[in-house]
Amino acid sequence: MIGELIEHYRIEEVVGRGGMGVVYRALDVNLERKVAVKVLSAELREDREFVDRFRQEARVQAALNHPNIATLFDFFVWNALPVAVMEFIEGETLQSMIERRGPIPAHLALPIFIQALRGVAAGHKRGIIHRDLKPGNLMITDEGVVKVTDFGIAKVQSSTGLTQASTRVGSSSYMAPEQILGRPVDVRTDIYAMGVTLYELLSGRPPFRAKTQFEIESAHVRDRPEPPTAYYPHIPPTAVEAVMRALAKEPSERFATAEEFMQALPDLHGVPYVAAAVAVTETQPLPESAPKPARFRRAAAAIGVGCLLLTLSVVIVVRYAGRQAGIGLNHGHSPQSVLVEKPTPTVRTPVAARPDTTVPPTQTIDPKPAESEPRAPSTALDGNRDLTGIWTGAYLDGSGRAQLEVVNLQMQQVTDGAITGRLKYKAANTAGEECTLEKSSYSTQNKRLRLILHCSNPNHPKYLNVPLEFTDVDPRTNSLGGGRLAFHLADGIVVMLKRTKGI
Repeated sequence: MIGELIEHYRIEEVVGRGGMGVVYRALDVNLERKVAVKVLSAELREDREFVDRFRQEARVQAALNHPNIATLFDFFVWNALPVAVMEFIEGETLQSMIERRGPIPAHLALPIFIQALRGVAAGHKRGIIHRDLKPGNLMITDEGVVKVTDFGIAKVQSSTGLTQASTRVGSSSYMAPEQILGRPVDVRTDIYAMGVTLYELLSGRPPFRAKTQFEIESAHVRDRPEPPTAYYPHIPPTAVEAVMRALAKEPSERFATAEEFMQALPDLHGVPYVAAAVAVTETQPLPESAPKPARFRRAAAAIGVGCLLLTLSVVIVVRYAGRQAGIGLNHGHSPQSVLVEKPTPTVRTPVAARPDTTVPPTQTIDPKPAESEPRAPSTALDGNRDLTGIWTGAYLDGSGRAQLEVVNLQMQQVTDGAITGRLKYKAANTAGEECTLEKSSYSTQNKRLRLILHCSNPNHPKYLNVPLEFTDVDPRTNSLGGGRLAFHLADGIVVMLKRTKGI
C-alpha cells in the first residue's frame, strides 16, 4: 500500500501494527499535513465483532476533543475496509520511554502522568471508560504533550453508570481485579490501570511479573504489590501513597475520579527528588510491634536531626582545635591530617530529602599522626584525585554544531561523592547566566557523573534544567565526552567538557 492514495491520503510508511489493523503515516494532500491512517486488517473484514469494534473506536474518539487525547479527523470505508484518520503524533509511547530509560525521575514522570490523567478525565466526563490504559497507549510528543490513544475497546457507560457486557478485555498487566473477574466496570477501573502505569513510570517495571498471563492476573486479584520504592528509592512518599491507593483491590478504596488522583500527587516544581539514605544495621525482619512506616519515618527524621547536630558539634570542635594547633581541615583530598588518639569514623546522617534542604558534606578525620612540620592547606584544585576543577565545553546537536557554550563550570567534589558548584553559559538565542549545581553527584561504584542544574532565567535553553549524565567516568580525567541529557526531548544533544584548572 506504500505510495497508494486512499481517498486524499497518500500512504508513506507503516508505523505500527495491532490486533485490529495496521497504522500508516500518510500525507493529507488537500491540507498538506501528516496524518495517521488506521486500516482494519483485510482478514478481519468478515468478522462482524471486529468491524463493530473498529467503528466504536471511531465514534468514541470523534466524541472527544481534548489536547491530551489523540484527535480523529475522518472515518470512511475503502475497498470494504473501515479506515480511521487521526492526528499523527511525532514522539514515542511511555512504554518505549521506560524501556529505553528505566525509572523516570519523579519530577519528570509526574507532570507527564498528570497530562495523561487529564485526557482520561475528559473521557470520563463524556461517560467513556477506556479499559485498556497502559504505557503503550499513552504517547508523548516531541514538544512534551501527552496523548491518550487506542480507544478500540472503550465503552460508553449505560444509564446505570456501569458497562454491562464484554468487560473482560484489556491487557493483563494493567487490568483491575473486577475487569479480570468479568464484573461490571466503571471509571475506577481506569484509575487502577493508571495506578499501574504510574507505578511502572516511577519504578521502571509493573507491580506484578510472572511467566504466564494466569499468574499475572491472579496476582492482580489476590496479592498486594510491593511499593514502587522497593525497585527505585527516589520516589516522594506522597506519590507512593497515591499509587498504592489507586491499586486497591476494592474499587471503593481507590480514588473516585481522575481529578482526585491528580490532587493527591505532589508538585516537585521541576526539582529532582532524592530519598534520604537509611543505614541498615540488621537483616532480621522487624517484629510485629515495630513502628508503622509513617511513625518510623517521623522517628527516623528526629534521629537524623539529632545526629546532624551532633556531627556539626564535632566538626566545630575539631576545626577549633585544628586552628589552635595551626592545622586546618581540608575539604579536598590532600594528605593533610589531624592528630587524634583513635580513628574517628565518618558520620552519615539520614536526612529527609526535600528540594529546599541543604545537607552539609560529611567530614572525614585522618587518624594518622600529623607531620612534624605542618603545611598550610593547599588551595590548588586536585585534578588527580577527583573531578574538582574548572571546566569549559559545549552542548552539541546531532550534527556536531554547538548549541550552547559552557564558559565556566566550577565543580567541587566533596568526600561523600556529592558535587557542588556553578555553571556560566552563553547561547546564541539567549543571554547567558550563572546556574547552580543542585543534588549533583559522582558514583564511584557506577562511574557515573550526574549534574543537575538550576537556572533562574526563564529564557534559558529548555534542556539546561534537564539532568546531565556522563558514564564510565575516570575521576582523574581532564576531559568528559558523550554527556547525555536524561530526557527524551533532548536525545540529540551531546555535551563535551574539558578541565582547564585543577589539572
